[in-house]
Amino acid sequence: MYLIYKITNMLNNKYYIGAHKGEPNDRYMGSGGSIKQAIKKYGKENFIKETLCICTNEESMYFMEKVFVGKEEVADKMCYNLREGGLGGFPKDYWKGRKQSEEQRRKKSLSLIGNTYTLGHTLTDEHKAKLSEKLKGRKMSDEAKVKMSQVKLGNKHTLGYKHTEETKIRMSKLRKEWWEKRKAENVTTTK
Repeated sequence: MYLIYKITNMLNNKYYIGAHKGEPNDRYMGSGGSIKQAIKKYGKENFIKETLCICTNEESMYFMEKVFVGKEEVADKMCYNLREGGLGGFPKDYWKGRKQSEEQRRKKSLSLIGNTYTLGHTLTDEHKAKLSEKLKGRKMSDEAKVKMSQVKLGNKHTLGYKHTEETKIRMSKLRKEWWEKRKAENVTTTK
């Protein structure tokens, strides 16, 4: 079934209108961000759902959603809808196969150069005390303890393997060359 439904908050009479493929009495309560937040805040028991219209196909469902949710409803402070109806959110495959162009990637890369947002960031003693207090008494399952233990054991792939002196020198040289190249690139791109 193709439905147009209305969900009303019984505490403040705010409403949300949406389109849904499913049964009138199913538990679906909308996918909009604001209605989800409201349900989380007030509890599902404080909302009622009613069917406004049953449509014959998906196309007519989105057409009717457009009829029910226009610019006036989106502008209405009592409406949880954030955008006009008939759009149905992003299509499932909207982002599938999309890749950033070289220009987009270059701009993103340049914007991140020199980003020191968390570099050298330290917590205040007060913050550390709050974190410590919050985490005290936390019980971990035996399974979680085993997993953490295994993660901390390290990489077994190269356990006991020793690089030759020749390999160490070659790796050091390559690493120094890479850093010098990186420093030179940063100087030219930040001007």
